Amino acid sequence: MTNTPDAPSAAVAELTLGLMLDQLRRISQADRQIRVWQWKPPMGGPLVARTVGIIGHGRIGRRVAKLAQAFGARVLASDALGFEPDGIAEANALESLLAQADIVTLHMPSQKKAGIFFDAARIGLMKRGAVLINTARGDLV
Repeated sequence: MTNTPDAPSAAVAELTLGLMLDQLRRISQADRQIRVWQWKPPMGGPLVARTVGIIGHGRIGRRVAKLAQAFGARVLASDALGFEPDGIAEANALESLLAQADIVTLHMPSQKKAGIFFDAARIGLMKRGAVLINTARGDLV
């Protein structure tokens, strides 16, 4: 048996970026509308004008940060284990990240023993209109 913990990192990071673009550009929404002959030009916005908050700055979180920065987004990160800002992301306390981010993305292990990590109180700290993306674990939210 082989342990390859980094194998899915690129795929998950790319999926996360795809979900960000889908939400910002309303790609899925436009596809659903055009299939039923209800085309309304969607008004989306560019990633370059957004702040992305990454919770969990491990293998996948760092990849997401690089991808988001390649699009010109400002990247904030928070990690319970702590990290040194590395030019990829600014280190932020969780509450500060939630208050500033237009897109919040989770990249952390399950918190089953500690209970739900991202509850109504944390959602309430997010900016109005912010998007939450969870490609990590279902039990986090």
